[in-house]
Amino acid sequence: MRQILIDDIDSEDFEDILLQIEVSFDIKFERNELENIYALGELFDHIENKIELEDRADCTNQQAFYMLREAIAQTLEIDKSTIGLQSKLADLMPRNERRVLLRQIEEHLGFKINLLKPSNWVDISLMILTLISVATLFYDSRIGFTGLLISIIGFRVVYHFARELKVETIADLVKKMTRENYIRSRRYATTFNKNEVKKILTEIFSEYLSVPVSR
Repeated sequence: MRQILIDDIDSEDFEDILLQIEVSFDIKFERNELENIYALGELFDHIENKIELEDRADCTNQQAFYMLREAIAQTLEIDKSTIGLQSKLADLMPRNERRVLLRQIEEHLGFKINLLKPSNWVDISLMILTLISVATLFYDSRIGFTGLLISIIGFRVVYHFARELKVETIADLVKKMTRENYIRSRRYATTFNKNEVKKILTEIFSEYLSVPVSR
């Protein structure tokens, strides 16, 4: 495991990660609150102490699975016993109905699960256009800015109509839910499992930075 200090992380990336943590754990960081924290271990301890909820030694993944299974069963009007951890999301949500079904599932859950993405080739094409536009700024600012504007609009449009799944199975989605919406994925939103917090935080940093991290 690679050990990462706060100073090792790009400031914009760090701010994005903190925003994700605020949403997941339903907390709010005040201005300059973390200025004396330098290591991930210190940050994780601080966040753990900041969550002022009842500590219960129960499994959030299990609760998230039951919650998700119930939401899918009600939306699709099927027997929930037919939905297991290895059930394929593509089978449960056909591509042409995916956006509508997902919206209904999220209504049952009470929060967004951010499941859809555009096709890889569309994403890559827009990324290439963005890079070319940035490079063009040094030679022709008008063309460069036009390219960037097209890229921004393109990203908004393709994500609005995205239909591809970010994960494959119910188990994958359960893990995603507990990482991105930890408190909302629990049966009682006034509780948390203190023993799970550092594990979830490690997963958030590892996924966002695309490298395994340790405290």
